[in-house]
Amino acid sequence: LLMDLAGFLCRLFMTSYKVSRYVVDEKYIGRIICVLRTPMDYIKESRHAAVNADIVKLIEREHKERGTRYFGLGNLNKMKQLNEGGTE
Repeated sequence: LLMDLAGFLCRLFMTSYKVSRYVVDEKYIGRIICVLRTPMDYIKESRHAAVNADIVKLIEREHKERGTRYFGLGNLNKMKQLNEGGTE
């Protein structure tokens, strides 16, 4: 309950945050953008639709504001592998 309250209060001021940028194949610049959600939002199946809606809105906003055309969903380890050319 406390985590839900903290997540709600944070989402009053922002819906996502940007962490860093990375280079892909020495050609493209990627940016890590995270939706602001609590772990319970991913655990409870009833909240999945809201999380998905936030992701779609984020993609639409980034495309409209910055012309971003390519998006990927994943975790930081996958993005690190992508940045290093896929080698582990």
